[in-house]
Amino acid sequence: PESSLCFFSALFRRLRQKPESGPAAVPSRVDRQQRPAVTQPKAASAADVVSAVRGGGLVLVDVTAAWCGPCKVMEKELRSVEAAHRGKLQLITLDLDRNQAFAKFMKVRALPALLLFKGSPKEPIQR
Repeated sequence: PESSLCFFSALFRRLRQKPESGPAAVPSRVDRQQRPAVTQPKAASAADVVSAVRGGGLVLVDVTAAWCGPCKVMEKELRSVEAAHRGKLQLITLDLDRNQAFAKFMKVRALPALLLFKGSPKEPIQR
């Protein structure tokens, strides 16, 4: 549990860094106002996760639920990480209530849950 938190905080720090210029600068108020609005993704299914993982690259699956408060807080940060690393990392948001079999198979015990996949959809490389 504690090592998982350390891994994900290190992952977020690494992903937020811009490859060319080091750590990402905090955007000014003007920059934030000029950004286009982030659209809500369509509801993903376990089949979407499998096809994305088989497609190659890193796939970060955010297992969430409409009733989960911490999940809503994390969503905005995850979207910004995805936007910063478009092409390298694909983020898929999976609703727990609609995909209970997938969550059971992946042994999701608490929300929010992040699963990082590369290559095989059977086992995440990091939870």
